[in-house]
Amino acid sequence: MSRSNSRETRRTPKDGTPGPWHWRWAGGVLVVVVLLGAVCATPVVDSDLWFHLAYARQMLSTGSLVSDHTAFSWTPADNAVIYCAWIAQLLLLGLHALGGLTAIFAFRYAVFAAVLGSWLGFAWRLRVLTHPITALAATLALLMSTGAVFIKPQLGSFALMTAVVLLCAWIQRQGGTAGRWVFAIPVLMVVWVNTHGGFVVGLLYLFAFAAGEQLNAWLAPSQALSPTVRRGLFLAVALSVAALFLTPYWARYPLQFFSVELPAIDLKAVRDYDSIFAATQRPLHFVEYGAAALLLLAAAWTPRLTRAEVDWRLVVTNVVFGGLYAYYVRLTFFWAPVLFVTVVTLLADRRGWLWPATTARARALGVATLAGTVALSAFAIRSQAATPVVGSWMGFGNGYWNPEEEADYLAEHFPVERLGNDYNSGGYLMWRLGPRSKVFMDARYFPYRSWFQEYLTLESGAGIESVLKKYPTDVWCVSLHLPRAVAWFRGSPDWTPAFYGASAAVFVRRGTALPGGRLQSGERLGDIRNLYQAIVVLAYAFDVRDLEGAERVVRGMEARFAGPMERPIVAGARTALDGLAAHGRGDHGTAVRLLSQIADAYKGAPAAALAESAIAESARLWQAGDDGAALQMAMAATRAAPQAPVALYNAGAIGWWTSRSGANAPAWRPQLEAFTRIAAPQGQALAAAVDAAIRMLNGQTAVRPFVLTPR
Repeated sequence: MSRSNSRETRRTPKDGTPGPWHWRWAGGVLVVVVLLGAVCATPVVDSDLWFHLAYARQMLSTGSLVSDHTAFSWTPADNAVIYCAWIAQLLLLGLHALGGLTAIFAFRYAVFAAVLGSWLGFAWRLRVLTHPITALAATLALLMSTGAVFIKPQLGSFALMTAVVLLCAWIQRQGGTAGRWVFAIPVLMVVWVNTHGGFVVGLLYLFAFAAGEQLNAWLAPSQALSPTVRRGLFLAVALSVAALFLTPYWARYPLQFFSVELPAIDLKAVRDYDSIFAATQRPLHFVEYGAAALLLLAAAWTPRLTRAEVDWRLVVTNVVFGGLYAYYVRLTFFWAPVLFVTVVTLLADRRGWLWPATTARARALGVATLAGTVALSAFAIRSQAATPVVGSWMGFGNGYWNPEEEADYLAEHFPVERLGNDYNSGGYLMWRLGPRSKVFMDARYFPYRSWFQEYLTLESGAGIESVLKKYPTDVWCVSLHLPRAVAWFRGSPDWTPAFYGASAAVFVRRGTALPGGRLQSGERLGDIRNLYQAIVVLAYAFDVRDLEGAERVVRGMEARFAGPMERPIVAGARTALDGLAAHGRGDHGTAVRLLSQIADAYKGAPAAALAESAIAESARLWQAGDDGAALQMAMAATRAAPQAPVALYNAGAIGWWTSRSGANAPAWRPQLEAFTRIAAPQGQALAAAVDAAIRMLNGQTAVRPFVLTPR
């Protein structure tokens, strides 16, 4: 025996698994564990958890598992659509009662750890656990599963989908010896149909798996199950369909899938129904993960395709679930267990190139695959930390779609029975303020189908007045992520701002006595963990001229966001705040200098303050005889407020006078013409300036003009 042959013999264990993977395998496991910790480190992002808890509370109070959708809102709602998730809802309520959000976050980790453990356990049974590509496949599958981290009943779908896929894969590998296990499938389906609506996708997987098995019987008999097991599989699928009737709603539940249609125009407004290619979903990188999955499948399938050994069960399920992955972002996590099981199943075929025949090739594959696993995980963790989704961050807590301090304020000062609120904040308000206070709208959507499009006009700002007239109430809580709706309430003579926190603004009817006699802000403004959210809240603080609250926001930004890409943004926020403070104390020169630096980033109050300070400075410099500097200030005012009459008049008048002296002055005529068009309808307030502008335009004066000061 040669030295090379003896080395090769020592290299290969008795089970046939190549051996030189040890440190690379340990490194891959470590990367996957770290990634698991990072993937689940996210707060309660949306408001769905809270309306599920409200449903569970209703079940306990009524003693019935049949939910009444109409009990939570005072606007029109109906029970036409059945939402059966009582197992998950009661479980989440129990966890919340046991340990609050901490217990629920621990449960999420437990679910993800159990799913990952079951994947790796399947790889171990197939004797490919120590192969580095197994770690790469697990990493990719975890990243494709990030849509399941939102804490709601879909966590149950993630776990049950994995259970069904692994059970079918085990039957597929064991053949006749596992025939009795097919009847565990309808048992899982009974649990699933009472846990989450994702059971429909589970049924689709069973149909695809059964169709692939039938294709094997026709086209690839060597891959097919025995006729006895195949008949058992088809019977198990039929029993799984029958399991749809085993809910508190009996036949009504399965029949609704043929009788209730969700309008496509409504689904366009719900982000969960976006494609992974939609602009709103690109920061989640599902496109990149999907492309990587296709490459991994192509590499794993190459040896089998060259030998015409096609298992049609794997082909059909991956085609179906790859399509669903691309179609709806809310379905992305369903492909993950299918992908992982497919890769390790193909990997178990040790005749392929994925099992190198020499130590050198094995070492090279191990290093390359571990490097790819590390790079993929690092990319995902960095993206999650640097660019979290709106209202979220890398960590724990209650996300910014859920108005915690705002709800506390309402509970203490305005415990009304009919509350106005937007779609995304309704779930938390329903939980926190119910059952006494009923909400206007919430993210369940389906009870409000009859008027959902009408509600969307409120978000757009186009139809707020008509909606409020049709559905009157005296208190509104509006997410700061709806700038048009917030701006409408801010500008309405019928409403006044009462409170704002890190999530939303509270408005009350004009004339309502405010607690403390003034606008109040939340204590947590200085602890906003999402930079984009901090900017949104800061902009609102600027608009309501609450510089005290703005100072807390900026100090929190300075303490929390110190990365190289964050520092310029934070510095701009400080500049904007200092500029507004200078404007407030009448230091207009400083205000113009500071606010001009951030003019492109901040509109609203900073732009208005810049225009006012620039107008004031232009008047001061004009009176001091510094015509050139006065003109520069006047032009800065028009850039900040292009439609402000005072800014237009000063720029035009000073420009007209400067041009008469032969100086190189900008075109002044358009400024004065625009001013006369805007100011003429305003009556006596600007009558003298309109008259002066007309005389300058018509060449009827040669007198040095007067200028205006901010009104």
